[in-house]
Amino acid sequence: MQPDELIRSAVERKRVLKELQENAGFRQMQILMQQQVDALQREILFAPCPSLDSALTQEYNKGKLEGRLCLTELIDAEIQSCDYEIANAKKVQDNDRRDDRGSTGNTNHAP
Repeated sequence: MQPDELIRSAVERKRVLKELQENAGFRQMQILMQQQVDALQREILFAPCPSLDSALTQEYNKGKLEGRLCLTELIDAEIQSCDYEIANAKKVQDNDRRDDRGSTGNTNHAP
């Protein structure tokens, strides 16, 4: 993919992700997710594990907690990835432009 195509693609993905973050339904889902995270954290931290079954249940709950935490951070991480792709593609564009100017410029290298 050419740098300008990479930039357009990353800018579009970032725009869609930002719109998702601003969506009222998404914000409501984040609130619900945080409530679940809080409940799971309390259960994991404060519930005793007197048996193997309760220890296995706690491990299962740790997995549920991790999944919810990852989901809430995924959008921000992807936006940062888009920013990184845009910056790198712009550097490539700038280098290509410099190379083009250098190859079409004066080739007489007299001291």
